[in-house]
Amino acid sequence: MGALGWGTFTIGFLGFWVALWAVFHPLRSIHLGSRKRAGLALAGAIVLTFVGSGMVGSTAPQADPAANSAPETATVPSPLETLPGRLTNALNTVNLYVDDDGPDARDHNNAGYLENELKQLDDWGTLIFEGRRADLVAEPMTTLERLMARVSSYQAREFPIFRKDFANMTRNKVWRDDVEVQTAGSGNTTLLFTGGNFFANRNIAAVHDAIRKDAERLRFKNIAFRPYDGGRQVRYEIDGAPADNEVGVWVGRKFMSATNPGPEEEALMLKPRPIH
Repeated sequence: MGALGWGTFTIGFLGFWVALWAVFHPLRSIHLGSRKRAGLALAGAIVLTFVGSGMVGSTAPQADPAANSAPETATVPSPLETLPGRLTNALNTVNLYVDDDGPDARDHNNAGYLENELKQLDDWGTLIFEGRRADLVAEPMTTLERLMARVSSYQAREFPIFRKDFANMTRNKVWRDDVEVQTAGSGNTTLLFTGGNFFANRNIAAVHDAIRKDAERLRFKNIAFRPYDGGRQVRYEIDGAPADNEVGVWVGRKFMSATNPGPEEEALMLKPRPIH
């Protein structure tokens, strides 16, 4: 199509000038002896010129849009999206919690607040492990130790309150069955059920199995049952319950300590990973 277009354009272009000459100077040797014929030839030459020009234009190579587009650039994270930025942001947040979020700042009968608090602590623990991994590859995070200290302080204050609130919420669910639920021990570390239902071991086992996971996350050390005040207790000890001030994250039913990491934490949580 390219050669044909150029040929058509050339014939039309030459024909235009010949026909134009013939309009004023008749050329009988090529049958352009009258102005009428010369005018028709001129019109035909113009048409050929435009047709040829169009054919040439349609076959011209098209510019590649990708060649003229600006090269893509990698997205640069904002300061708050980097690891040091996220550590600083977490430190600012926990400072607000420690300074402003007193016991009267929450609904103690709302189970949702407890779930949100525990999730927040897990998020901080996960971030602290990320900071510890960075320390291991010689990229010290200057706010890491301060963040750990503040989270630890916040937990030590709040976990006894969390446990007492959980006992009250549980009591509100089972009071129709004439069951009393309360906390005992220093720091509310024992969850104590009292009721006639607990003469039967089957009832004790059923309640224990239903409540154990929540009791672990709230760092209770014991779950106890008795049929009446002063009656014989059946006590379940929760092995390995972390201290209230111990910072870390739950992975399934296993607590991973960032405060005192051991072999499991070394293998699962502190193995170097890409830093984001």
